[in-house]
Amino acid sequence: MDTPLEQLSDGYKRRVALAAQLARQPSLLLLDEPLAGVDWPTRASLASLLGELKKDCTLLVISHDLQELSPLADKMWRMHPGGQLLPSTP
Repeated sequence: MDTPLEQLSDGYKRRVALAAQLARQPSLLLLDEPLAGVDWPTRASLASLLGELKKDCTLLVISHDLQELSPLADKMWRMHPGGQLLPSTP
């Protein structure tokens, strides 16, 4: 709690940013690469947290790691070269 934000690792900065947004109790949460820059145990706990959040909040997640987040998805789209979006199976 006494460590200045600029001295935290990127993973901790991401967690602080997510916590700050969750404190606002949003109905929609936009997340860009929420699992990037964190260690494997933290990735698993964040994925679990996202699973819980989707019960009370709409999540729009952008990620390169579809395999890890696909169990949480109700709908998925894959961006193809040229920016074409095509439905993908969760």
